Amino acid sequence: EGLLIQTQQNGFYKLIGTSLTKFSTDVDSELAASSVYSSQLLSDGSFALGTVSNGIFILNNSGKIKYHITQNKGLTNNTALSLYEDADKNLWVGLDNGINCINLQSPIQNFVDDTGILGTVYTSKLYNGTLYVGTNQGLFYKSYQSKDDFKFVNGTKGQVWSLFEHDGTLFCGHDSGTFVIENAFAKNIFLASGKWKFETVSNQKGLLLQGNYYGISVLAKTNNQWGF
Repeated sequence: EGLLIQTQQNGFYKLIGTSLTKFSTDVDSELAASSVYSSQLLSDGSFALGTVSNGIFILNNSGKIKYHITQNKGLTNNTALSLYEDADKNLWVGLDNGINCINLQSPIQNFVDDTGILGTVYTSKLYNGTLYVGTNQGLFYKSYQSKDDFKFVNGTKGQVWSLFEHDGTLFCGHDSGTFVIENAFAKNIFLASGKWKFETVSNQKGLLLQGNYYGISVLAKTNNQWGF
């Protein structure tokens, strides 16, 4: 419908006929501070923006951020001088120090915890649109495919050995007992230590077998509540 103008520090503008208007994006303030050096319209309609000091921003065609890829996300450095999309839809980046290739079609995404807060991951489960991760530090959660950091589920400090979904309920097998997880809240339903594995019982939906440090325990559902 006209021209899209991308500037070095002031984001995007639309020029339709003689009318110039601002095209707002999620990252206008970051672009102003980062200085855009290169840009590329991708085949899916997204915009890739390479900056001098803040890596690469990839926005959809309405200005919403899809990815922000920086040195701590895998780039050789944060200065992206040139961008090129090849026939396989990989994004090649000419950096101040070398060349990187980003596979934008990959179904795999990494979450790197540089702080060590998460610890070692033992188990994970996608439940009701929330990604739960059990580690040697406790249970953490975040909205699936969001850019949010993982948050800690209070009361789950210690090793999480297993996560198991059954009959609409999410169970957490923990070093200090068995928890039912509801809306990022942990309810302890069995205090005996060390819950490893959950198994269903044939033709008995209201029973579960659970392996623990001391043997096998049975969980039963009574009045819509699970307990030992």
